[in-house]
Amino acid sequence: MCMDNLKNILDKYAIEIEENNLNATDFKLIGNFLVFFENDNCVLFKYVGISKNVILPSEIKEIYSYAFYDNKNIEKLVLNDNLTIIGSKAISCCENLEEIIFPRSLSYIDSRAFDCDYNLKKIEFLNPKIKISSDSFEHCYELNEIVFYGSKDEREQVVEETELESFKPILR
Repeated sequence: MCMDNLKNILDKYAIEIEENNLNATDFKLIGNFLVFFENDNCVLFKYVGISKNVILPSEIKEIYSYAFYDNKNIEKLVLNDNLTIIGSKAISCCENLEEIIFPRSLSYIDSRAFDCDYNLKKIEFLNPKIKISSDSFEHCYELNEIVFYGSKDEREQVVEETELESFKPILR
């Protein structure tokens, strides 16, 4: 049954897998997460579930571009402590996502990763040296609280290097 489910999911994403020059035989399912391995890193390709509260498995170290794209169900996403990279548009257009805490292990958030997450209200960064693409939070109109853990200088450097400068009044 599990192999049939994997085959059906791979069939659904066959064109996207091919366009990204990935090999379908390298994929497996971890719960509702379609993953592949690259340089010994477990990479989330697609979330295929429908839950409102999603907990990223600890094996996953990267979230591939468009992995959660346009998921209307997710309200809360709990990222694991092993996650290092969030790809371009990885969690964009998730209209019901409200809050996210970025783990200390996270080192990079790519372009438009959270674009059009209209109801995103609060984000917290546990890694004060995180690199954030300048347009990672485009069109997050409800974002009203950004929390950085670290020194004032570290926070100011991250803000200066990203579009978070426009959110300066809500930083703490």
